[in-house]
Amino acid sequence: MPVEQLANNAPTNTPSQAYTAGAATIVMAGVSGYPTTPQFRLLNTRTGEILLVTGVAGTTLNVTRGVEGSSAQAINSNDPLSHILTAGAVVAMSSLLPQQQVTATTASTIIVTGLNLAIEQYYEIEFQGTWNGSFANSTQCVLLPNGAVPSNVNGFTHRAYTSSQDMGGSPLSVILLFLSDFTTGGGGLEVWFRCRIRLTATNRKAFEIDNLFVGSATQVLWGKNMCVWHDTTTNITSVTISPGAGTLTGTVKVRVVR
Repeated sequence: MPVEQLANNAPTNTPSQAYTAGAATIVMAGVSGYPTTPQFRLLNTRTGEILLVTGVAGTTLNVTRGVEGSSAQAINSNDPLSHILTAGAVVAMSSLLPQQQVTATTASTIIVTGLNLAIEQYYEIEFQGTWNGSFANSTQCVLLPNGAVPSNVNGFTHRAYTSSQDMGGSPLSVILLFLSDFTTGGGGLEVWFRCRIRLTATNRKAFEIDNLFVGSATQVLWGKNMCVWHDTTTNITSVTISPGAGTLTGTVKVRVVR
């Protein structure tokens, strides 16, 4: 999805000719000072109309007319079109902040709802907290799209353990968030992971996962996991974080990546 573009000093230019209220392509006499890529916003200071620029090719602008509650109106050839920062632009830029946040205490699973990968196309999900309870070596914490175990997943994980000891890699058939490489009876491991979910050009779902967990000064594990869910028809509208044993306490932050 497009990223909001900004320029200093409110640059103003005029169109090369007059346009109707329904015109979606405008050729400018010049574009000096405007951002060179979309999207950005222009104000017709004569009419009060706000135009959203969605495409730029030289001096030709593709625009959505009458946005943010303004009315599309005819444009004169000498109308000043000024680049401005609007409330809509600020909302668009808020995608840099977490879209939602879920806090869990000794939860056997953490469920994040309100997603729509088919529309948003790229999410970042980050967890920071603790893994509590008793669990054996090689216990997995996995991601379940829409709360179910996905079929037709493949990928690879590579891990390193304390003092840069390379543990090598292994294939994956699950969406692995993190994996215990030592046994614990008391729990309270410090855990962090970041999972990026992308919709690919063929509607597959790609998962890129970084993780870290700490048991003590001599028990630190880093991991990098990459996997693909080869389902091309199912939309992801929720995800469940599911540890194979124990519980999770901490905060999940979800961002839409623009």
